[in-house]
Amino acid sequence: MTNLKEKAIYGMIWSAVERFGYMFIMFLSNFFLARLLNPDDFGLIGMILIFITVANIIVDGGFASALIQKKTINDEDYSTAFYVNIVIALLLYLLLYCSAPCISNFYKEPLLTFLLRVIGVVLLTNSLSVVQIAKIKRELNFKYLGIVSIVSSFLGCCLGVACAFCSLGVWSLVIQMLTISLIRSIMLFVTSSWKPACYFSIKVLKQQFNFGSMILLSNLIDTIYSNTLPLIIGRSFSSKTLGLYTQARTLESVPNQTLTTIVGQVTFPIFSKLQDEPDKLLNGLRKTTRCLVYINFPLMILLIIIADPLFRILYTEKWVEAVPFFQIACLGGMLSSSIQLNNSILLAQGFSKLFFFSRFVKQLLGFFLILMIAFIGNLWWLMIVGTVLIPLLFLLVSIFYTRRVMPCYGFKEQILNIGDILLISLLCGCISYVLCDYVFLECIFIELCMKVVVYCFSYTLISRYFLVKEFQIFYNEMKQLFVKLKSTKMHL
Repeated sequence: MTNLKEKAIYGMIWSAVERFGYMFIMFLSNFFLARLLNPDDFGLIGMILIFITVANIIVDGGFASALIQKKTINDEDYSTAFYVNIVIALLLYLLLYCSAPCISNFYKEPLLTFLLRVIGVVLLTNSLSVVQIAKIKRELNFKYLGIVSIVSSFLGCCLGVACAFCSLGVWSLVIQMLTISLIRSIMLFVTSSWKPACYFSIKVLKQQFNFGSMILLSNLIDTIYSNTLPLIIGRSFSSKTLGLYTQARTLESVPNQTLTTIVGQVTFPIFSKLQDEPDKLLNGLRKTTRCLVYINFPLMILLIIIADPLFRILYTEKWVEAVPFFQIACLGGMLSSSIQLNNSILLAQGFSKLFFFSRFVKQLLGFFLILMIAFIGNLWWLMIVGTVLIPLLFLLVSIFYTRRVMPCYGFKEQILNIGDILLISLLCGCISYVLCDYVFLECIFIELCMKVVVYCFSYTLISRYFLVKEFQIFYNEMKQLFVKLKSTKMHL
């Protein structure tokens, strides 16, 4: 258990390095691209991203999750999944290539035909690295995965920004996506200790499919649902409106999805190893949830408060219209971490069918709600329902299914587990907003800094005064890290 705990902490650290490194690079790239390109360019990519994302989910086929979750594994398992991924990727690329003109006619954008046929190549390059990534995660070797991710994203983003400087427009975004995928796949395939062997087993394929099919269907439904809102915005309004929405969700996802992904990709294999020890699993879930929301809640609330000066500084005045989109998205983003952890428990316990039905019910309800609001034709109602009310519904459904696996961790227990952190986060948000609202500042940079300082100071002070355990945990970890760095520096 001690060894597993050490691996979990080490994996969490390197997972954090990988995700923060990747998101920081993508953030810088987006910073330059948003200044060089127009909202319409981002909107065009947003129109076809649903088709690429859905195809990528099918390429994965749930085999990655099946490989991670399986207790014992061999080369036959890895090789079978590898060859199946490649064949599926080829078939899907041909399908996208042939259907590109129809998609272009649907959006009434002729350029989308060529864009989709070129960007579809990413399916082939991604299929080469699915098994390698699954193997790395299973072994908790997040250091290696982090290096590959940071290097590939850095090189791809540099090329994308260079293309934007050369006035290539929307093609800068296409080239960036293709380059990142290609470099990542080459690095993983060349440097990985595992190489595909001449093994293919129908029996193994059936075993992987039995578990992975539910993951595939679940991820497929989730992806289609997640892209329903952009699909409706792009079809009913304009490419500019979709570009504003896409940029707002991109910035919101930098802190939100980074934290959720870091915890999710580490806790899934760890929770899987504890699937036969329910008490330890429940204790780990409670602690993980509190630690995650202790960062996530205040971060989302702070971003809502500083949204206007943040967009003006980062993306210039042409993106100010995206501020309300961003603020609404941050409200819904506060719930994503809890939803993710509830889903991880179902998978870790091996309840892939329950996991599927959980997400299916959520997406079905959400899909019908979005369609109902879409008929009204009001963009802001569409945003509020799609990014705030529906995630709240998702959380309630997730807890309902989690309770069937862990009866002692229902809705009441989960609210009590994180309720104090939510209240403190909201209180600090009110303090920061009220204090800074009465001070007139002509410099938006000073306004931004003042709001951040007031919020962080009040959050830290209140957390320490009310003896919030997570404050002491993070404080001790940072203190130990500082001591280790200082010790290393002295030895050097």
